[in-house]
Amino acid sequence: MYLYEYTGRRVFKFSGDLFLQQAVGPKPWETGFGYRASASFTLPSMRSGVYLVEGLIPLIVKPLMPLVVKPRFARHPEVVIVYPTNTVAAYTSSGGKSLYSAPDPAPMVSFHRPVGQTTLNFFSAFLEGFASIQFPYRVGYLADVDLEDYNGISGSRVLVVIGHSEYWTRCARENFDQFVLDGGNAQLLSGNNMWWQARYSDDHSQLIC
Repeated sequence: MYLYEYTGRRVFKFSGDLFLQQAVGPKPWETGFGYRASASFTLPSMRSGVYLVEGLIPLIVKPLMPLVVKPRFARHPEVVIVYPTNTVAAYTSSGGKSLYSAPDPAPMVSFHRPVGQTTLNFFSAFLEGFASIQFPYRVGYLADVDLEDYNGISGSRVLVVIGHSEYWTRCARENFDQFVLDGGNAQLLSGNNMWWQARYSDDHSQLIC
């Protein structure tokens, strides 16, 4: 099995025991599919980015942030790119429903579901482009949920919001505003930014809107 960049380049090989599984429970779109783990691996040291497990499952490698005792290679990225994981969950209909299912949309969806190629295609052009560029800056990638912690972006110069980033929590929006007020720059590369206010379940496994 392989881990790929969005450009299609293989970057890591691992082994797993794949087997057919069925979603568990009457509302898998809300409670998750309940799949058993079929593979486990430890990534080598690699740059922050959005990768695809077997070309299908997004995996975000976050930047290594400075600690109290700072290793030389742990520095805040100068540019932070936010992958819109909330929007991916909102549009994903695997398990039977999404936040857009007509005529009865779900008010809550699980992050623990297969994403599907159609939803991935929302962001593929952005990520293929970013993955192919050799930036002269330190670049880090974060998920929407990482915006809940201001420390993840506070030491950076530019915050880039890609794709179709509709679903934001109040905390994420407040941290975004604080970043700009503190002198940071923001680049919004899509429409419908921050269109809906959402929140997470207590264990952060579900998006509620």
